[in-house]
Amino acid sequence: MDDNGEVKGAISAVKKGDNLAQLRLFCIHESLQSKGYGNRLLEIAMDFCRKMNYTHVILWTVDICSEARHLYSKFGFELTETKENTEWADYKMTEEKWEVELE
Repeated sequence: MDDNGEVKGAISAVKKGDNLAQLRLFCIHESLQSKGYGNRLLEIAMDFCRKMNYTHVILWTVDICSEARHLYSKFGFELTETKENTEWADYKMTEEKWEVELE
């Protein structure tokens, strides 16, 4: 997603198995948050996953990205796993695995 040629949002889908995709690098610039852009990017990614015949989609996030949880739930994702992580920062964070089955 770009704004006058400047990238301000992204999402990618990575094949992890025959019917399994993982959403990665989902981010929206602060200036575009809460304006529907994240919803649109997630919609595009999920449409792509369906087009590629993925039946299961996962994503990993961290607890400090709590604002996006409502989007994951809206698209049918459910929180299925959590684990503590201290490798990426000087403080403890919790990684979260979200999953959805596609029809």
